[in-house]
Amino acid sequence: MDAVLSLFPLDALGAAALVCVLLAMTALGAGVRPARLLGAGLSLPPLAVALAIALVAIPAAAWLIAEAFGLRAGPLVGLLLMGISPGAPLALRRSRDSGGDADFALVLQVAVAVLAIVAVPVWIMILGAVYGREAGISLALLARQVFVAQILPLACGALLAHFAPDVARRVAGPMLRLSALLLAGVALLILAHVWRPLLAIPLPALGASVALALVGVGLAHVACGPDPARRTTSVIVCSLRNPGIAFLVASANGLPDGSKVMIIAHALVTAVALAVYVAVVRRRAPATPAARA
Repeated sequence: MDAVLSLFPLDALGAAALVCVLLAMTALGAGVRPARLLGAGLSLPPLAVALAIALVAIPAAAWLIAEAFGLRAGPLVGLLLMGISPGAPLALRRSRDSGGDADFALVLQVAVAVLAIVAVPVWIMILGAVYGREAGISLALLARQVFVAQILPLACGALLAHFAPDVARRVAGPMLRLSALLLAGVALLILAHVWRPLLAIPLPALGASVALALVGVGLAHVACGPDPARRTTSVIVCSLRNPGIAFLVASANGLPDGSKVMIIAHALVTAVALAVYVAVVRRRAPATPAARA
């Protein structure tokens, strides 16, 4: 188990997860229509609010919640790393599947991913000064992670849609389904290796993870309304954190395996919180005329 945790995401499981992300992001890019995106009339205030939540409010909340719950060692490091790591690559797909605003999701996702290249090192310096430990990560390494996992496949998909739209329409669906199947398999393999450490996570650490997930969902829901589709997109993109960045920082600084278990735990907790949120939003959504009839 320790070997898997210490190598992730660079081992076979990490490589398979990267393939899932690349397939999904390329397929989503194939659905991008630049003309529609440029004419969507996206206003800056909602985007600025969502970026502030993803890059500033949630990292600050992670810090305050970790202190409030008295976290130390691995759970403390893991929660803080997830708090400061925005831009989960599959947030774009999750937003689309949950009825979010596709155009706004794309702009927000790319903006978060790009700004994370600067925001993550800044937060690492701040937290390193607070907790008295030197930590850092190469901006070039972080930029490469964002570029390879998000920007490049999105761009490739968009180019395919522009130059070969018929091909893009035929391959996008199968690529998304294949990525979902592969991701499910990778998730099961990871859980098979770490379920015992996950069950051994202290209750305060689990409570802190739940609190952070709820704060992320609540902040985005309240601050990013009133348009339901745009609000759903903001909740998903802001709340879902990037385990790849968190693992990258942990590996670059030789942080304990307990922090990596906490990273996985928070990813699971957030996924559950978002599933509940989307289910509640859909139940409360007003029925369409056809449904009422």
